[in-house]
Amino acid sequence: MRPPDKRPLDRMILREQLALHVRRCRELPDYSQREWSEKVIYARMDRLVYRGFLEFGTSLRSAWLTDEGKAYLAGLEAAEQPDGAPCSS
Repeated sequence: MRPPDKRPLDRMILREQLALHVRRCRELPDYSQREWSEKVIYARMDRLVYRGFLEFGTSLRSAWLTDEGKAYLAGLEAAEQPDGAPCSS
């Protein structure tokens, strides 16, 4: 039995955290209305920190992407596009 694919969760987390810092939002992402529980999301965020894709100061909720995290997200985005089509955004 194969473990569940974490790429959609990684992509969602990295997009939200990147948007948080690009827009310089004061409001942190609300992960409570997602298909994954907050506990799963924060555990995965902790794993992304461990892998070097996210960094944070005092709170994991306000984490930012590292250069490696941006490259990982770009790879996830490219893999999502059919036939290598460029991203729409």
